[in-house]
Amino acid sequence: MTPALPYICFISGIGVFYLYQFFPSAALLIFSLLFALLYKKNGRHAFVYAAIVLVAFSYAQFREEPAETKESRITLSLKTRQLQPFSGVVSGLPITTERGYIQEIQLRYPEAGQKTFLSADRPLIPGSLLQGFAYMSTKEPRINPGSRNREPVMFLKTDGTLLLSRDDSIQWLPQRMRWRLYNYFRANFSPDAASLLSAIVIGHRENSSNMLYAAYARTGLAHLMSISGTHFALFTLLTFFLIRYSARWLPYRWLVWLTVRLSLDEIAALLTFPLILLYLLLSGGRIPAMRSFLMINIFLLGLLIGRKGQWLNSLLLAATVILFLDPESLKTISFQLSFLAVFFIGITLETFEGYVQQERFKPALQKLFRLILVTAGALIGTSPLVLYYFHTISTISMPANLIFTPVICFSILPAGVFGGMIYLVTGYFPLKGMLQGAVDIVNSSVSYLSGIGNTALSVGAFPAITLFFIYPAIYFALRKRWRWFILSTTALAAAIILTFISLDRALPKVTFLDVAQGDAAVIESSDGRTIVVDTGYTGREVKDFLRYKGIKAVDALVITHADKDHSGGLWELLSSTTVREVWDNGLLRYSPQLGQEILHRQLEGGDILTSGESRFLALHPRRGYYSISEAEDNNYSLVLRFQDRDLKVLFTGDIEADAEESFFELRKYLPSDVLKVAHHGSKTSSTRAFLDSVNPAAAI
Repeated sequence: MTPALPYICFISGIGVFYLYQFFPSAALLIFSLLFALLYKKNGRHAFVYAAIVLVAFSYAQFREEPAETKESRITLSLKTRQLQPFSGVVSGLPITTERGYIQEIQLRYPEAGQKTFLSADRPLIPGSLLQGFAYMSTKEPRINPGSRNREPVMFLKTDGTLLLSRDDSIQWLPQRMRWRLYNYFRANFSPDAASLLSAIVIGHRENSSNMLYAAYARTGLAHLMSISGTHFALFTLLTFFLIRYSARWLPYRWLVWLTVRLSLDEIAALLTFPLILLYLLLSGGRIPAMRSFLMINIFLLGLLIGRKGQWLNSLLLAATVILFLDPESLKTISFQLSFLAVFFIGITLETFEGYVQQERFKPALQKLFRLILVTAGALIGTSPLVLYYFHTISTISMPANLIFTPVICFSILPAGVFGGMIYLVTGYFPLKGMLQGAVDIVNSSVSYLSGIGNTALSVGAFPAITLFFIYPAIYFALRKRWRWFILSTTALAAAIILTFISLDRALPKVTFLDVAQGDAAVIESSDGRTIVVDTGYTGREVKDFLRYKGIKAVDALVITHADKDHSGGLWELLSSTTVREVWDNGLLRYSPQLGQEILHRQLEGGDILTSGESRFLALHPRRGYYSISEAEDNNYSLVLRFQDRDLKVLFTGDIEADAEESFFELRKYLPSDVLKVAHHGSKTSSTRAFLDSVNPAAAI
């Protein structure tokens, strides 16, 4: 029996379970093919392997939360949007917002069964016990294509009074250590330096570091802004070799005494373990760090028992352990990226190790080649999945990683971690000034590179099944199995052609996005132009949808009026997407001012803009209109009717009855196929006369 096969079968059983929920026929087909392949290779042992697959399938089914329980839990939380008593314990570090701080808490009463955040006016120490009254609301996962929010989240807003006490149990010791370092970084380093150190030392990323994170993302270095397998593996290797190297400074007699029973490698492995365990605790115990912790410790255990080079078995064992603890980890992006990165790093190193070890290469050059291979393997393994989830990838990722990954992981990371450990014990942080300077240089360099044009490759959404052809093709190419490579690339080409043929490319198209209490829509006209009407509160939903569609530029961004639920994401979109024009009602004031490269159109009733077969007619606000309603801002919303070929859509912003009544003379311009209902369906809008004039087939 192959040692790796039981792990592969367990992982496959978990995967088949989740595939069966959506594609039962495909899941049964895959299981049948897997059994046939196992039987051909292993004979009667195939029945044992098939049993492992079935056990894993049943185990995942047993651990799955019933859909009825999920629905009732979410429904319960939605019905408590009023001042309610609550109790809980602070479990996370604070995140700064415009209105104060939010922190994750473990809610003890009422039982919510979902991630919960508390909004407060000051940061709270992890482990603090809370009692009080709060307004409770649930943020539902967005249902837009390209949305990254998968689970509902509950938010608590207190009435200003909290009864605090402290839980001194040892379970909160790691969080309190993270709290001390969080406060030290904020007080003693510049904001950007504190953001990077908090991200790589204690696994905490602030909202205030969004611009810095965007710069790292544009250069393909986003993985360095959170503790991942890269940080954990390189920190462990550095610690191991530093301990091993320092042994040469010991007196000879001590060295002989120490190595009577254990080799230097084994001693170094034993001394490395508590340090990486402490780093795991400081990191917050996230899945990528736990996966690396398991893998590295299995490697260290291999050193102790004299078994080296079994990286694949270590990887599969780590996967099996994590999936046993939480089968749903298989569906998380971090789990998938981490395992693919390690797998293809191992394959790449194995494939080219013979070339690297040639005698003509000096040891320093061999190490450089291995560093290049590690970076290349990680990029090869993760790039298809990054494109699938995020629809963009940096074109300078390879050189950027070759430069910055070693600098951060072999200098800034150990200085931050060891300095943090010393600070926790003594209250003194060594080499703070040097660390500040090094972090400033790295952050400035990354920000400069991110400003270079055309550093990102954008790709629209493609079916997940394509990945099942891409990764075998990459694997067979690295293994130099050319016949299988040709077969897999042929299947990949066929899948791409079929996907392209089946795409719905009919235009025009208008997509109304789920932005909770707010408005946002994306228009794709018949002549290929993209117009965004309103942004919602954050603009993130619009940004994610544009990336999902592979849209790189917005021809016009329409802001109907200044309310945050319509315009709050303006600057998010302007900073992340090329926007050529901004249209508004002529009453908005921008701070800061719009860039000179953006054409600003201030529209009023009667204005017409055309492009190809598409046409925008501005119906409101008309010159001479004066609102007699208290909702003055709403009644001055920009109202547009979009017409393209046979499609007519009326966008009404937040106008109310007063503005609707002013359309009496414009009745002939109102009939539309689709009506964006005014003011989110409020009772102060949508009068009978107005609806009769529009006479829509559908209302949003």
